[in-house]
Amino acid sequence: MQNKFRGELKVNLNNTEYNTRLTLDGIMRIETATGRPILKLATELMNSNLSVTDCVNILSVAIRAGGNNMTQKEIGELVFQSGLTEGIRVTGEILANTITGGKSSQEEDEDKDEDEGSEKNVEAVSNQTD
Repeated sequence: MQNKFRGELKVNLNNTEYNTRLTLDGIMRIETATGRPILKLATELMNSNLSVTDCVNILSVAIRAGGNNMTQKEIGELVFQSGLTEGIRVTGEILANTITGGKSSQEEDEDKDEDEGSEKNVEAVSNQTD
């Protein structure tokens, strides 16, 4: 069973599902291999500046950590067979899941609303005791 909060995600490439996982060690290996921080890689992907080599590096770390015994060359071939656009899309899913800790933007907004509500309650209680 996947756990988005642990960096785990199921992705589909070339009509096959793969478990993926990015740990802190995996993120560090990606940063070392690419020479760029993970947030920079995500920004480059959003701006259409991420190379296929970077996508394969990211996917290789994530797919292997998900328990799949594949070489980087096999993963590169998988990306090519799936279509480069699909490989880039899946890379984006993995990066987004990693950066957000598995939370969607709606969940982040809900957390923010809860935090603001808690702050107002603390402020109200504080004002009552003054």
